[in-house]
Amino acid sequence: MHGEKLQYTFKEAIEFNNNGQEYQFMWSDDTHKFQKGAYTVLLYADDAIMGRSSVVFK
Repeated sequence: MHGEKLQYTFKEAIEFNNNGQEYQFMWSDDTHKFQKGAYTVLLYADDAIMGRSSVVFK
């Protein structure tokens, strides 16, 4: 944010139009294998956090 470097495991850009469209992300495929553990999901828009959640992979 604001020129800071962020550490991330996975990044995806979407074109958000605020028209009620739903988005789905597949978090594991042949190129992205997640380890067991807790992950924090941050959604950014215009260099600001617009959403935050956590997930635990067992």
